[in-house]
Amino acid sequence: MSCGKTKEREHGPSFTTEDIYKGTQGIIVEFIKDTPPDNSIENKFLPIAFKISNKGACYVGVNDAENNLLVPSMAYITIKPIEIKINKGSLTSIKGEDIETLDEKKFRIALEGKSIENPDGDYSIITFTVDSTIDDIVKTKNAQIIVNYCYGYKTRAIATACIDPDPYGIKIKNKPCNIRPIVLDSQGAPIAVTKIETTMVPDQKNKELMKPRFIVYIANKGTGRVVSYSTDEETLERECSTTPNTNEWDKIKIEASLRGKPLKCENNGIITLKDNKGTILCESEVGYSSETQTFSSPLVVTLEYAYKDKTLRSIKITKI
Repeated sequence: MSCGKTKEREHGPSFTTEDIYKGTQGIIVEFIKDTPPDNSIENKFLPIAFKISNKGACYVGVNDAENNLLVPSMAYITIKPIEIKINKGSLTSIKGEDIETLDEKKFRIALEGKSIENPDGDYSIITFTVDSTIDDIVKTKNAQIIVNYCYGYKTRAIATACIDPDPYGIKIKNKPCNIRPIVLDSQGAPIAVTKIETTMVPDQKNKELMKPRFIVYIANKGTGRVVSYSTDEETLERECSTTPNTNEWDKIKIEASLRGKPLKCENNGIITLKDNKGTILCESEVGYSSETQTFSSPLVVTLEYAYKDKTLRSIKITKI
């Protein structure tokens, strides 16, 4: 799969455009080691830091002129402390220009995805402090910091499909390709296209023509959950709040094209996952005569969705 020319890095192992579209991660959050330590002394200004990275191929809230795989909406982050309180005004970023602080517990962030120049994707370090003091009644207290993050993302899979207008070999015997299942792995995103099955079916309006039909299989290979097929700011903010719309959970929007022409997908192009897997049928609106030579053609599948994940840190606080 490729969206542009491939080239090698000047130093170290080669990294090509194909490498951008590998892996099952999107945006991830990781607490920086020992910030805070597992066992902490009570402190009015206990420092906490985590790293938020875009490990996938899709750009989030950033212009992506090279391959046009982007979601305009920024990622929406909420911090939920349990048994401790975030100090107001302490939320900052080491790369402060790329976040928009909403309050002491919420912010939006824009992150570029993987590229030839930046194989690991963009990241930012978020820091803040909490008041971890405890009352005189107890000597120790257990606490948690939970980071919820919601972001719009896209998956793009590019495969080569064999199109055979004479599938039974009645008129053409020697063919350059054969129809068989296309097995895929990952595309640099938490939602992956895993398989595509091709069949040829008669055109309902002209029985002398055959249309390509595709069954697209997808799977959630990430650690989070799809919460909507919409990726606008309002959806992301809602899904990272306490009042999500569960009616949109596990729903993904699909667009597909063959030879640059859109395919018509069932259910208005909306896939519903069940047990993290789903299928959808997409059909070409162009028919081919049985006299047409079998040919291979690029098949492009793009998935769009809002994704929610979380990470947490548990600590034990001891009174001085």
